[in-house]
Amino acid sequence: MAFPYPSPPTTTGLRPFYSIISDVTACQRGMQVEFKYWGSSELIDLLSKLEHGGRTLFWFNQHSFTPDWFRQRVEEKVANADRRYTPDLHYPLPIADIFDGLARPEGVYDELRDLSDHIVHAYEKAASRRLRKHMEDQLKPIGTVITSLSGVIAAINEENMMPVDYEAMLSSVNEARHRIMDCIREIEHHSEAGRSEKHPRGRLFGPDIDLLLGIIGNLDAIEEFCRSGKAQLSNTPALLLVGDAGVGKTHLFCRVAEERTQRGLPAILLLGEHFTSARNPWDQILSLLGLDCERDAFLGALDAAGEAHRCRTLILIDALNESQDPSVWRSHLPGMLKALEPYPWVGIAVSVRSCYEKRVIPQGLSARQIVRIEHYGFAGHGEEAIEAIFSKVGIVHPGAPVLYPVFHNPSLLKLAVEDAKNRKQEFLPPGIAGITSVIDHYIDSVDGKLAVGLDFD
Repeated sequence: MAFPYPSPPTTTGLRPFYSIISDVTACQRGMQVEFKYWGSSELIDLLSKLEHGGRTLFWFNQHSFTPDWFRQRVEEKVANADRRYTPDLHYPLPIADIFDGLARPEGVYDELRDLSDHIVHAYEKAASRRLRKHMEDQLKPIGTVITSLSGVIAAINEENMMPVDYEAMLSSVNEARHRIMDCIREIEHHSEAGRSEKHPRGRLFGPDIDLLLGIIGNLDAIEEFCRSGKAQLSNTPALLLVGDAGVGKTHLFCRVAEERTQRGLPAILLLGEHFTSARNPWDQILSLLGLDCERDAFLGALDAAGEAHRCRTLILIDALNESQDPSVWRSHLPGMLKALEPYPWVGIAVSVRSCYEKRVIPQGLSARQIVRIEHYGFAGHGEEAIEAIFSKVGIVHPGAPVLYPVFHNPSLLKLAVEDAKNRKQEFLPPGIAGITSVIDHYIDSVDGKLAVGLDFD
């Protein structure tokens, strides 16, 4: 390893004292350390290069890119989000996991490694001497493909942002699954042929079949991971989040940015409504953040911040459709994605309302440029979300499942909750079955609250 040190070698030819001490320490640890002197001319030469402009901004303008800077900027934008973000009514949804793929922090692949370990151990146990005696020809190919799969997973390097070879994993998963099923059929055939009252071989190999079926279950889990949005975003760090009004897109972006910056991780949150002109979005981003620098220096600094924290810096731009001129994104979004390519430690996520997608997002963008994921609100998790939110705000759950699809929309559920609170009731008012009834009940409750406070009919 080579480390720069701040002062030149002594003119007497003697090495600096700390260099000698470091060599002794390194020898004790079985290491070899070489010290290379970088003086002011060397540093100036290195930092003057265009590709290091971001490093210069990151390391020498600490006022701009400390964890506190990221946190304060996110807090400002969260405050501007106002009622669209209600942390008190938060319910965790699986869709939030996609941001682990986008940020690609340390440990994001632990799930794959655990599944790989389970598969290897289960195979070793299944390929017992008893089963190998009868099925060696079927077991060997299974062992070969499992070794290949575990090798691909073990080769994932979290120290860089190189793409993960999910196609190789899927190929190995499919081959292993087919070979295991062939082996199971052969075991069953062998057992059936040799079964008798004195030698019930079906029972003899039953545990081995269970182990092989368990391997298939883990293979299915690996395939699910490889095809997930999380996996796609780990290789293509650009997210397009699409959803209807009120499903919680702003809430999700605010929550992700807030949680990351509270943990000291770099993230930037911007609201589409603050983009007020047709000029280049990068210029507006720098202006909104109060920065006076070039785009590449800014992105280089974000890249350096991500690398320092061993996860991508996230740029989150919510509700592109709320920009003063939403069509500006059609002209600039492809170029923005291209500009981010040299910065592997930076990821971007943008959201847009479904009905505006064709107007705002260029149709020519491919899945290799940006990963499109839809947000469906509480759909599929409605009953659990309703129960959790009712419990938080002190509303009595009706007991029977709340089957109205309207409550799959978090914003409408929030209106119903506020309706009950306005009426000082511990239950939802009867008759709520659709969007119109939710809004009518809410308006009536606000009207009643105002009537009491302002003394009108």
